[in-house]
Amino acid sequence: TPEELGVGVFILGIMELFSFFFTSIVDSSFISVKNIEDKNNGTVFWSSLILSLITSVILVFGLSIYYSDSHLILMVIVASTYIPLQALSRVHIVHLRRAGQFKSLAQRSIFGKVVGMLVAIALAIYGFGTWALIAQAVIMSLVSSVTVLIAYKVKIPFNIELPFLYRLVAIGLPASAKAFSSMSLLRGLVVMIETTLGSAQLGYFNFASRLVQLPRDAINGVILGYAYPVISNRKNSGADIDVFFLQATKFSLYAVLPLFFGFAVLAEPVVGLFFEDKWLPSIFLTHILALVTAASLYSLLIPSYLVATQNTFRGLKGEIIGSVLAFICYLFLYQKFDILAAVIALIVRLIVVLPVNISVMLRVSSIKLTTLLHVFIKPTLCSLAMYLTILALPLVFELSLSVRIVLSLALGAFIYIAMCLLIEKSLFIDFKRFLKSG
Repeated sequence: TPEELGVGVFILGIMELFSFFFTSIVDSSFISVKNIEDKNNGTVFWSSLILSLITSVILVFGLSIYYSDSHLILMVIVASTYIPLQALSRVHIVHLRRAGQFKSLAQRSIFGKVVGMLVAIALAIYGFGTWALIAQAVIMSLVSSVTVLIAYKVKIPFNIELPFLYRLVAIGLPASAKAFSSMSLLRGLVVMIETTLGSAQLGYFNFASRLVQLPRDAINGVILGYAYPVISNRKNSGADIDVFFLQATKFSLYAVLPLFFGFAVLAEPVVGLFFEDKWLPSIFLTHILALVTAASLYSLLIPSYLVATQNTFRGLKGEIIGSVLAFICYLFLYQKFDILAAVIALIVRLIVVLPVNISVMLRVSSIKLTTLLHVFIKPTLCSLAMYLTILALPLVFELSLSVRIVLSLALGAFIYIAMCLLIEKSLFIDFKRFLKSG
């Protein structure tokens, strides 16, 4: 039910927020180190694991005060294991990315997601409600971490070298703070919706958010997992990274933008066909959140460039200001606009943060604004043509939901590919060359 989903997401969201903070520091700093020694592995592994365990204990204690129900406290304890489980394999994941073993890493990640999903489905069928959501995240993290630890051996001595740790934190903390401000907005909205509008409205918001978040996180993980080590390696080797960044941004937008534009317009038939009527209020939320996610993709690779050039501190104030304004916006609007106030808050943050990130990128590179906009425009035009075509389809024809989905996918793919070839005839050939050059 929406109420059960609201409680589960509230508990899990807090754990994911702190886990994301720690893993972002490691991912954005350790991967840029030119030569990693065994003692460096030990420093990162043990410090992140110890800090994550301490954080889990503090969160369990704090949430146990908030929840008096023993059943919910047990749920909090199980969910808290998510943080150290995520920290367990970060060193190994960084080494896999540096070695270019993206396929191996993706396979293990997908395997963990599938196992977690199957367990969640089984629990949901047998009526365990909120436990299904908690179990999915914890088991997914457990399976993914264990398979990575078994498959890829890294020497990890029991060693914590404080000077090296301080250097990593100095690089990784600003980048993590930026990412944290974005995720803290989502998690902060979870808390605000729970306390101001109730668990049912939180359930609707998180249903829509999860539908968009799951593919977004998977896609972003693949792209950033490739971009971080490749751009950093090119920088360390003295190669030009500006041209590579522009090419990576262009092809990423061509590949990902249509997915979220398409998902936005397909939200209505997908939710109507595959989910119960009680989730219908989430359709419009899903549509708008998918469009907001699509707009955020324009700055997707900028953090990778800033990490490679050690400019992670730039733009941090803009990120924080955007999140603060979004919170204020929600508090002023929730009584009038109900759950839509949360979506408006996310849009406000995007309007602030996107120009800030682009401005930072232009300041630290030799890239001109006109060049960057030229990269943005072509994929956007192709995606908009597809989006408007699919949007007009039910206005012209009366179709069942299943037929509408199939026809929308076929027509959308045709329109998008046709527009791509019309605007940029050598797109697919250039993409193959880019992959080889990376």
